[in-house]
Amino acid sequence: MKKLEPTFSSFIINTPQALSLSTIRPYPSDVKHILSLAAAAETDLLLFLFFLFLLWKKRNGSHSLTFIYFCLFLGFSILITIGYAVNNLGAIVRYRSIVLPLLLVPVFCGIDWQKVASVLFNNIKNKNNVAENGNLASEN
Repeated sequence: MKKLEPTFSSFIINTPQALSLSTIRPYPSDVKHILSLAAAAETDLLLFLFFLFLLWKKRNGSHSLTFIYFCLFLGFSILITIGYAVNNLGAIVRYRSIVLPLLLVPVFCGIDWQKVASVLFNNIKNKNNVAENGNLASEN
């Protein structure tokens, strides 16, 4: 970690590192034992949910924007504070677990689950049809 000085410019310079440390670490290359593997898998699952959120976002939801903004701003302010103050990866994962529900609520509220299900089931249905047609073609 870069050394954090008590100046405004040091906080600005160290913000990307603090966000990276508290949001997307541990990387798969950081895995040393089973618990760090679980933390890395959790991070990958959260990134996958965020990717789903970006792909299939609800256009008009009946959710409270005030509550979602509250969750996002409080969650990210705590994550930045954790990234600035803590340099132990195990402690970061432990402290981050308190903030994750605040960040998961807006993601879950924003995903259009009906679109995800239709794409998933259509893909499964098409794969079954291809397999059935392939078997029929090879029998003839």
